[in-house]
Amino acid sequence: MIERSLFPPLTAGIRRGIEDLLLAIDKTFPLKRRFSAELPKNISRLSALLTKERSCLNGSYMSDPALFNAYLRCFMPWNVFRLSRLLPSLLLESWPPDGTGGVEITDLGSGPLTLPAALWIALPELRSAPLSFHCVDQNGGALEAGKKLFFSLAGGNGAWRIKTYRAALGERLKLPPAALVCAVNVCNELFQKVPQGDTASLASAAKKFTRSLAGFAGDSGRILVVEPGSPRPAQFLSLLRGEFIGRGFSIEAPCPSSRGCAMGGGRRGQKWCHFNVDADDAPPALHKLSTAAALPKEKVTLSFLFASKKAAPEKNAPEFLNVRVISDAFPLSAGMTGRYACSENGLTLLRGGFAEKYRQGSFFKIERPDKITRDAKSGAFILTL
Repeated sequence: MIERSLFPPLTAGIRRGIEDLLLAIDKTFPLKRRFSAELPKNISRLSALLTKERSCLNGSYMSDPALFNAYLRCFMPWNVFRLSRLLPSLLLESWPPDGTGGVEITDLGSGPLTLPAALWIALPELRSAPLSFHCVDQNGGALEAGKKLFFSLAGGNGAWRIKTYRAALGERLKLPPAALVCAVNVCNELFQKVPQGDTASLASAAKKFTRSLAGFAGDSGRILVVEPGSPRPAQFLSLLRGEFIGRGFSIEAPCPSSRGCAMGGGRRGQKWCHFNVDADDAPPALHKLSTAAALPKEKVTLSFLFASKKAAPEKNAPEFLNVRVISDAFPLSAGMTGRYACSENGLTLLRGGFAEKYRQGSFFKIERPDKITRDAKSGAFILTL
């Protein structure tokens, strides 16, 4: 039985909200003719800087008008789309916290306020809640642009308060204890200069960042870290996970247990925890722009960690095994279908009916098998229906 999918289909209201975001961008920041013709080229250029040429990125691209327009019109909407697929499953039923007072949210590396925009679009139930956002970024121009854009999108909504802080990641700030601390697409800044294979330095950076995130959270605060679904960010998130567990946090998602990470990446051939999400529901105009920039998207990828400062009891009854489906389906021998998953038994291979029934991100319980059988190729624990 599926308890919940991590990535439920977008509602009509959320799809409309992302389209409204594109309209708000055009209205708030009309594109000059000289930038319009070169927009696809600038999107491709920024994509290279954010991926293959990241060592050349110095953090000033938000101050370059051509690159900022590329980010605002392509990368930000896709990031909002990613978050809109994830946030309802994490927060819809259990957040914001009960109480009559305001709720504090700290958003690190906020840029043009991507997270507040995504929350506004994906969780309309929160629009009347007294939320106070503390948005931190080293680029003051991006923060100010984000405030203009958000209030254009929200129509001057009065329930949410937004305060911005120009500060580098890791800089000491005195902020109110937060019910939710978020860091979206910022971890690369922490390990950008760490050589591949230098696990010790990567672990040190993860420990330092965990301490910073935990310091912003209130007594029962939650922490959400979202990164691109590539091996290095996933490895870093796995190290963060271990640090959070060591501090007594509970991992609410995506992990099915608090045991060692089965998909930490870091070594050649090792699986890393990430999700591929269908992009069919994204606005046609966004698809068209991405295709013009030679960056068509059938799926978007992400890795994430959702932790709670308030320790929770283990999710599982002894007679049951918790399983989270991680991968898309792939063919196995004898005409069977397989999917990789994570469970308390480590990396898990679902075969047959399991792989056909459950989708990527699904969480389910199954009676604990009497015998553990391992796949000869991957070493994964096998579940066959």
